[in-house]
Amino acid sequence: MKDDRTRDDLLEGGFKGAHAGRSEDPGSAGTAGTSAAPVKEEKMYRFAVENMTQGLVTVDEKGVISYANERFCRIVGSPREEVLGVHLTKAFKALEEPWRQIFQKQLKKRKKEGETPHENEWARKEGERILVTISPKLVFDTRGRFKGALGVVTDVTSLQERLQALKKSKDRLETRVAEHRKAVDHVHEVLRSEIITRKRTEEKLLSEREQVFDIFDAINQIIYIVDPLTHRILYANKALKDAFGKPLLGGICYEEFQGLSSPCNFCNSEILLKNPDKSYEWEYHNPVLNRHFFIIDRLIKWNDGRDARFEIAIDITERKRAEKELARSEARLRAILAASPLGIGLVENRVMQWHNQTMADMLGYEFGELSGRDARVLYPSQDEYERAGRAMAALEEGSKVSEIETHWVRKDGSVFPCRIRYTRLYPGKERPQVLAIAEDLSETKRLEAQLLQSQKMEAIGTLAGGVAHDFNNLLTAILGNAELGLMDLSENDPFYGYFDE
Repeated sequence: MKDDRTRDDLLEGGFKGAHAGRSEDPGSAGTAGTSAAPVKEEKMYRFAVENMTQGLVTVDEKGVISYANERFCRIVGSPREEVLGVHLTKAFKALEEPWRQIFQKQLKKRKKEGETPHENEWARKEGERILVTISPKLVFDTRGRFKGALGVVTDVTSLQERLQALKKSKDRLETRVAEHRKAVDHVHEVLRSEIITRKRTEEKLLSEREQVFDIFDAINQIIYIVDPLTHRILYANKALKDAFGKPLLGGICYEEFQGLSSPCNFCNSEILLKNPDKSYEWEYHNPVLNRHFFIIDRLIKWNDGRDARFEIAIDITERKRAEKELARSEARLRAILAASPLGIGLVENRVMQWHNQTMADMLGYEFGELSGRDARVLYPSQDEYERAGRAMAALEEGSKVSEIETHWVRKDGSVFPCRIRYTRLYPGKERPQVLAIAEDLSETKRLEAQLLQSQKMEAIGTLAGGVAHDFNNLLTAILGNAELGLMDLSENDPFYGYFDE
């Protein structure tokens, strides 16, 4: 009880001193017999209270403000002289009447419930609303009677604003986090779906790859895939493995296919790597298999993403043999056509497409000079040209061969007789071609003329022989009669000389 009274007395004295203001003479403490130590402590106390960062206010048992530090005055927006001696509920002139009633109720409640810190909304002198936190300290006398209170007031308006801003920021952050979480969940779901799709795609591609390889194995032409950098065989189909009689997979192509210790000098891997979008076609005779191949190479992507050289080799050995035989046959045919004594030409729509050397010599042209020229240049007149055309038209009426004798004109303008035989090539074509075989009749006509002259001379000789025979018969009779007459006449007879002549 002694300590409580001392504290109460000090508090009460502080309230009274503060209420009295600073008009007291500082030196009066010394005249009253007060020691220098308490005065110094009081000054320190006042200095500390005046410079607090919180507002400090004391009220008596009636609620009248007995002391307020500078910070409290700044919080309420009123000078000290307007605050001291005023009831706490009236110190805030800007407060509305209903709020004062609420504050008075709270004050009574604090007297009963004790020293619990609480928040209140105040209004400054100019009307600005502020939010403060009040930490009260209730003062009672030794008999338990309420004597007043000391309150530490903290302006938490800016703090509250910051808290509200922080709350808004937190709400925005939570909203953004929720949005991001939703986006992440969406991305996760998309990735999950993408992974599932990719897995299915990979499985499908693997299945399709196996199907493609099955198709390759079913093809009876060589197909294989190699790494263009290491030359390692990545795939070989059944036809290739059967051709070499071994698995080949994983081997080195130039060792397995050519029996070499280094890459082939005709390897085209470097060409393909420089031109990845182009295929490379070539022919090759493999001495190991003794077969000819037509080869198509192209870069593809292997299942691990690297470049790979895909090759399909088509066996053309039989085709090569057929080509050689065809070349020999064509050479023989060309030799036959060149050696033919007859002129041979190919005509389409009365235009010369081709002719042999004999026809060129026959007409006085160089070989090939007539190709592409109209056949009209060969005829001496339009009538002969049209007559030959009618002979060719007869082929369209079902005749297999049509023949005509006409005259052609050489390059030098000389005209010669000829016989032409026509036959159609490829009858089913829309524009059929006609093979014309021409024979120069100049020598034949000359021989025929000679024969005719000889026959004429023979006829004349025969006629002359007949006439002479008949004349001899008459002359024999005459001579016989003359000789009989001479037998009857003497040499001196005047008629003897006539008979003798």
